[in-house]
Amino acid sequence: MITIHRLCAGAGHVLTWRLACEVAILGFAFVLFVGPAMDDYVLDRRGTRYEAVIADTSSYHRKHDTGHTCTVVRSDTGRSLTYEIDDSDGCQEDFEPGRRVTLVVDPEDWPATRLSNNVNGLSSGMAWTCGGLLAAMEALILYGRLRRRPRFA
Repeated sequence: MITIHRLCAGAGHVLTWRLACEVAILGFAFVLFVGPAMDDYVLDRRGTRYEAVIADTSSYHRKHDTGHTCTVVRSDTGRSLTYEIDDSDGCQEDFEPGRRVTLVVDPEDWPATRLSNNVNGLSSGMAWTCGGLLAAMEALILYGRLRRRPRFA
């Protein structure tokens, strides 16, 4: 089993470099988890839901499969506001033009607009993962600062 300690074993014989490498790996993993968690949390808390209709669907070729894009038009306003929704934001292969959907839009346009079937809020597993990574990173930082350093006179 590969652990962070083994990954950083080649970082040098000095324990300080090994700790710095471990903190860097944990910090990188923390950032990878926090971004999607914050998007889900923001859209769940302050996202505004609108009724919309799928106007057009298209597909495109990706490396290993086919991706899908839906053009969604809000139906609650007099003017036509259109949004391009990718398959990672809720567009599915079986969606056809004319289908009624619920669109979740952030009022400040910070995270990407999604369809409501793809907005679940912050799951407890994601919260515990982010908290665990943050606690491990902070523990390594504190351990590195509390070690006694030899004084040279």
